[in-house]
Amino acid sequence: MIETFKQEIEKEYENYVQNGPGADSVSLDQGLELLNQSIDSSIALNARKDDYVQSENLFGLPISKYPDLIRMEELNTIYAKIYSIYELHSEKVKEFSTINSANLTPKL
Repeated sequence: MIETFKQEIEKEYENYVQNGPGADSVSLDQGLELLNQSIDSSIALNARKDDYVQSENLFGLPISKYPDLIRMEELNTIYAKIYSIYELHSEKVKEFSTINSANLTPKL
């Protein structure tokens, strides 16, 4: 079961790299959505990983490593910082677009 899970994580990571929030073909809006999906996916995968680690501990087996899951989490942390800047920028653009231009001219 653990080997199957490792293969699942490997496929998930490959998809993440090719089609995830950091892919070249992804727009910023799409990337933000993909990032949120990826974070949810990471949470679910980590819960399953924790169950397997507990099972390995219970039976005195060596603890399996999940480097692709770790890399995905590290990239999510980086992308979260980038996309938070994008979100702030988008909010400011919307805010400024509603300002009446008459209010922008200096009063002499």
